[in-house]
Amino acid sequence: MAKKGTIGDYSQARLAKIIDDKVAAGGGGGGGDGDVTGPGSSTDNAITRFDGTGGKTIQNSGCTIDDSNNMTIAGDLTISGDDLYMATNTDGYILVADGTNFNPSSVGGIAADINNILANQIFSH
Repeated sequence: MAKKGTIGDYSQARLAKIIDDKVAAGGGGGGGDGDVTGPGSSTDNAITRFDGTGGKTIQNSGCTIDDSNNMTIAGDLTISGDDLYMATNTDGYILVADGTNFNPSSVGGIAADINNILANQIFSH
């Protein structure tokens, strides 16, 4: 059994010294060699991305995630799969643009609106 104030064979003071020496030598918490480079400054909340194909240089992106986990994408969003999943998915609803946002709208409600337009001949030929 280890003595109080120790971890295994190391005292807390000895572990602190090992950590301080590692940090001072440039080793870090990522487990790598510390050879990733990037810009001298960054954009708050920006997602980093690789710059080039070498795997060691990073850069800012136009995407940010704020402290409430809202993501902003400064470009197009391409979904290569078949589905877009949302926590608010409701059976029988589709997303409809209102000029600013996409909102869920009942397919039945849209069908009723279309039937109303057709019945009242709102469009002229």
